[in-house]
Amino acid sequence: MDGMTDEGLSVLGPCCSPPVLQALQILVQHVAAGSGETLSLRDAGLAVLTEEEVFGRTESLFGHSKVTLKREQDTLRTEMKDQPGYLPLVMSITVKGLASLV
Repeated sequence: MDGMTDEGLSVLGPCCSPPVLQALQILVQHVAAGSGETLSLRDAGLAVLTEEEVFGRTESLFGHSKVTLKREQDTLRTEMKDQPGYLPLVMSITVKGLASLV
């Protein structure tokens, strides 16, 4: 977690419930795969992201890690920003580590 920005860490705290961590884990796996495919928010693991507050925190967390979340109705897509550096990797490791604890 040392490699995450202070802003990213402040957003991560409220995202530590098991359902949110499960959704975050699915998203970081999607980012790592780099497939560019859309994800369905109807998927049980991502359903928590239909809540505006949860989606807003998740969007902010990914934004601080140079990843953009784009939601259109019931679908979600991730895009890496130019020159993301190591931030997406650090976020992925952090999310997977936290998810393994719950």
